[in-house]
Amino acid sequence: MPLKIYKDGGGNPIQFMEINGVRYPYVEGVDQDHVVQVAKEAKARDDDILLVTYAKSGTHWTWEIISMLCNGNAETVPTIKQMNMIEAISSDDLTSLASPRVLNTHFRFNDLPKDMVRKKTKIVLVHRNPKDVAVSHFHHHLKLKSLYNYNGTWSEWLPLFLEGNVDVNSWFDYVRDWEKAMEENPDYPIHLMYYEDMKEDLCREVKKLAGFLELPVSAELCQNIAKKCQFENMQKDKKGLENEFWTNVWVNKQPNFYRKGVVGDWKNYFTVAQNEQFDELYKQKMAGSKLNFRFEL
Repeated sequence: MPLKIYKDGGGNPIQFMEINGVRYPYVEGVDQDHVVQVAKEAKARDDDILLVTYAKSGTHWTWEIISMLCNGNAETVPTIKQMNMIEAISSDDLTSLASPRVLNTHFRFNDLPKDMVRKKTKIVLVHRNPKDVAVSHFHHHLKLKSLYNYNGTWSEWLPLFLEGNVDVNSWFDYVRDWEKAMEENPDYPIHLMYYEDMKEDLCREVKKLAGFLELPVSAELCQNIAKKCQFENMQKDKKGLENEFWTNVWVNKQPNFYRKGVVGDWKNYFTVAQNEQFDELYKQKMAGSKLNFRFEL
């Protein structure tokens, strides 16, 4: 379970735990190799729901929405999504979760628990445009000091993202891998959502999600969930639900899972030259893809 140190464009170090070639946040004192391997052998239940995202793509937000739909009410869920993240909790904790379990992961399709794939566990897959993902990821690395021990600037950090030397590796490889998985498994129940569509009309997307999950919910409940899960409400209502561990990993012990939640914040960070470089890489990496990303609304 090697701890790997990478250097950003300015020579500043950043640390990750690398397991089978995939980078994860480094959590001191935890046998992450064991936790990840056990997660891949997790047993599925017939009513499980699995939320899948690349890091910093709206995981907290969508997990809250799915949980509310399953609970049948628009009340804040009294925990955080990390407590249901299959590669971040123990086998006992995973087993102890009440059904229906709303689980979440950053795994790629081939890394999913074999039993879940065999049973065709319903998957909600959320994608977000990579420029906003990059900005959110940068702040994530800066603020979770005990996990990454990083202290560089945006311009120094960006090459890490472009080269895929971040959590879960390359964004481009990740979304293309899931696109391929969907094409090769057309009968697998996967509901693809876009972060930008959710920002545009959350009630519409909640209704679509409820239909996919086959949950008999009213239009009124969908409206109430969409209202309750607006960014400002989640930022306020979820505050203080972190346990001691998650509080301690943040700079000054100030958890900040909900930073801005907007589309187009990348414009405040990318220089013209950086944007041109990114667009050229995007053109190369996404050639032939049918995925439709929006970088502004």
